[in-house]
Amino acid sequence: MTTSLQIAPSFSWADSRLSSQQINQMVERGELISVVSLQERYPALLGGRWLDIELEQEHQHWIYEFEIINEQGVVTEIEFDAVTGELLNVEVDD
Repeated sequence: MTTSLQIAPSFSWADSRLSSQQINQMVERGELISVVSLQERYPALLGGRWLDIELEQEHQHWIYEFEIINEQGVVTEIEFDAVTGELLNVEVDD
């Protein structure tokens, strides 16, 4: 198991669960960027406690969706392109 998965609470893929091994293999084959790489690239955005990480395939495209709570109790959902690491969306829950 890689560090990227040890710090993540859970991964899900659409309606079924991917195993840690399947996700690791996808990262090793270069099909996905690692969660650690995203954390290194976006430390300010990914600070706080991670509540959930979803790995979804939308329109033939892999998306990581992070749900994070900060010290003030504010929950933020952040989406990244899971292949390139590009920031796609940030949504703060009211």
